[in-house]
Amino acid sequence: MASASPTTTEQFLTLQDGRTLAYDTSGNPSSKSVVLYFHGTMTIGSANPPPGNVAQKDVHFITPTLPGWGLTSPRPSGVPFHTIVRRDTTALLSHLHPDMATNPEYKLYISGGSYGSIPTQIVYGSSLEEFPQRDRIVAMLILGGSVPLYKVPDYGKHMTTANYLSIGPMSYNSPFKILPRITAWGIGMQVSTPEKGAAFIKGFIFDKMSQEEKDTLAKEKGEPIEDIIKANGLNVYKSIHKTNAGFVDMSIAANADWGLREVIFKSPNEPSQHYPGFARVLIAGAKGDDMAPFAFAEWNAVNYKNGELLAFEGGHLGVMGHMKEIFDKFLDE
Repeated sequence: MASASPTTTEQFLTLQDGRTLAYDTSGNPSSKSVVLYFHGTMTIGSANPPPGNVAQKDVHFITPTLPGWGLTSPRPSGVPFHTIVRRDTTALLSHLHPDMATNPEYKLYISGGSYGSIPTQIVYGSSLEEFPQRDRIVAMLILGGSVPLYKVPDYGKHMTTANYLSIGPMSYNSPFKILPRITAWGIGMQVSTPEKGAAFIKGFIFDKMSQEEKDTLAKEKGEPIEDIIKANGLNVYKSIHKTNAGFVDMSIAANADWGLREVIFKSPNEPSQHYPGFARVLIAGAKGDDMAPFAFAEWNAVNYKNGELLAFEGGHLGVMGHMKEIFDKFLDE
């Protein structure tokens, strides 16, 4: 999921394994309220501007670029995606807020859109050993996102043929990752300049939006849809200009066992109730989303403890026109 009108002011952290983690921040770096946002497919971490009314709140907004996207180093060979996400996120928060793990005054809000919902759920479902800041999490937000596919064996019935081919067994089981590599190469040729990136994202997403959706998004962002497309096109270009490793990893990451703690899920057929001691879980989905099926949003809302579904009209960017409403609710005490 692209983020509307981003302007990156990237920073870089050298990790213990020698890799580089690119990230962006905005807001109050001294705030004890920290919002972590994971970007989606074909973009990078961009915090300027942050979504919704976040800029008006006393929070520190942090958005890392995921492994193998943009200027973040690829995932090391042999290290699972969920493992490296937990390590990188721990390192970044320890760098920016060294006492978060031990200081109960902190409140950590974790969020992600589309593919970024996968690292969001991975971090949320971590053990304390894997993610020492876990107990600071007060809320999780999934925007137009995925489900833990390993827990939903029949997920393919909710997906379009194109999405199933790109994420499903044919992709992640292909020898030498040949199918995702070919796809990544083909897309890379189409987005080899910022202008081509804008044309790609326009045809792939924005041209499928109704005029009402475009008007809602433009009003939300306070700028013409053409400027939103241009800004997103730049980040599309940046996302795979240096490496396509992140793109190639997507189907493997999506289908892996993320090692989530089972305690965060309700038992089958368990009635909805409030679960003290567990974070709030908001799931925002668009009913016409053909990339992140609305059925996935419904599954997450039913199965996560303290899950709440926020339903909107529109396609894959349907929720983006309501980010003020969504983030106000997300950050509500």
